[in-house]
Amino acid sequence: MRILFTSTSGQGHVRPLLSLRHAAASLGHDTLVAGPVELGDRLDREEVPHRLGRGPADQASRRLWDHFASLAPCAARELVEREWFATLCTDAMLPTVEAAIDEWRPDVIVRETCEYAGAIAAERKGIPHAQVAVSTARAEHSVLTRLVARDLDRFGTGTSSRILATPYLTRLPGSMDPSSYPRTWRYH
Repeated sequence: MRILFTSTSGQGHVRPLLSLRHAAASLGHDTLVAGPVELGDRLDREEVPHRLGRGPADQASRRLWDHFASLAPCAARELVEREWFATLCTDAMLPTVEAAIDEWRPDVIVRETCEYAGAIAAERKGIPHAQVAVSTARAEHSVLTRLVARDLDRFGTGTSSRILATPYLTRLPGSMDPSSYPRTWRYH
């Protein structure tokens, strides 16, 4: 099986994804990781096959993070989820992810929950996809349904609902992390 993994640049975001990628590779699956250029050094060190794209433009990033510092916690969270992850990161990585799909032809896409370009591209190309937890199910479900749904639905009506319905993979046990995702798969 050919599995395309997609991630944003944060170490807390890529780490859970790389654990699954290493497990898949050890079982003989072909893997490729697509992410922003900031991941290049780590992926090179770990000898992970990858395709790098650009992150958000420097000017837009500076403007967002300067504004972030002046906001109350709830407003800051919304700014990061909506503007950083669902807009700037998604728009920057979408061409790279789509090119990787066209050239590499994966059977499935596995992405960390804040990386939406993989889900958008999978939807456009008719490829099954799944999401890997980087936080608690409650927090991630809230972000998807309350904060970024309309930002993702700009790619097509119902996009956020289809993302919500994809398998949600988490290492956290159900006793500690109840999930509202309709298809939660727990792994060790």
